[in-house]
Amino acid sequence: MLKKLLKYKKLIFGAVIIPLVLLCGLKLFIIEISHHYKDLQELFYESESGYIIINKTTKEFGVVKKGWNRATIKTSKTETDLYYWVHKTRNKAKVEVYRPKPTLKNVNFETLNYLQIMDKIHLTELVYITGN
Repeated sequence: MLKKLLKYKKLIFGAVIIPLVLLCGLKLFIIEISHHYKDLQELFYESESGYIIINKTTKEFGVVKKGWNRATIKTSKTETDLYYWVHKTRNKAKVEVYRPKPTLKNVNFETLNYLQIMDKIHLTELVYITGN
């Protein structure tokens, strides 16, 4: 009888407590992203590593490097967090994210300039993903 009771306790623990802890962890992850990125959450969730991000306000661009809870933008000069890269002028910037087509897999985007990136957009070599 005691072994059966212990078995039920383990079953309840596995079926209720563990999923509850995992759900709380997921909620904390979502809260952390929403507090850090605020109005840029869509850019964070929709972008992936290797995507091109363009700041049309400052005429800068970079390559997105994405971790599990942060997105950094690698330009030819620096590597900066997404939030600080967008808000570096202290004003809301017009930002767009593009996915390179597979034909551009071997292109080093850090060596290109802003006009060359805009040409690739007009030639539809970069596919629009999202923007603010």
